[in-house]
Amino acid sequence: EPYCAVGDGKTLNTACLQKALNDCGADECVYFPKGTYLTGALDVGTETEIYLDIDAVLLGSKDVKDYEPKTWVRFEGMEMLCYRSLLNIGEMDQKAVYNRKNIVVRGGGKIVGGGVNLCWSTIFANKDTFEEEFLRRMKNTNSLLSAEDINIVVPLSRSRPRLIFLTNTENVVIANVGFEHSPCWNLHLLYSKNIITYNCNFHSDGVWN
Repeated sequence: EPYCAVGDGKTLNTACLQKALNDCGADECVYFPKGTYLTGALDVGTETEIYLDIDAVLLGSKDVKDYEPKTWVRFEGMEMLCYRSLLNIGEMDQKAVYNRKNIVVRGGGKIVGGGVNLCWSTIFANKDTFEEEFLRRMKNTNSLLSAEDINIVVPLSRSRPRLIFLTNTENVVIANVGFEHSPCWNLHLLYSKNIITYNCNFHSDGVWN
């Protein structure tokens, strides 16, 4: 409550939620009561617990600017710059140096992304080389992509934000949380160890991850 987050689904809470995460101590948690908390990308540090109560929703913004600046992520074996994820845990280092530890995300609530709206209305549509006809063909799953199409869509599709990107982190529990409508992968785990996920539900529509 001292951070004044508003659970109305309309007020952008990025700044106050980030402050709460920054202030969270080893024996504390960032608690979300019932409500829908709209936010952009957030960073989660060492010794942090996030508790989403039943009927609490951490809702990702549909504005791609809320996931900038881009950060280094790996996509299918290639390290590249992508939009930041909704929850960003750790700094990527392929030498497997652990720079975050002891993270808990639990409760009974949900983490919900911008989904297909974020993909089509902002990430893809903002690219100058995308024309309306190309977007129509992309939405038709029966259409084949030309070599020129692939050169455009592959970098863009790989830049989509995840719901949780967790890298170079040890000792993590993600439990009893729903994940919905990620623009890309729901959970992306990389260069980490001792990660436990259980009793989580995943649901996505309109995107191919």
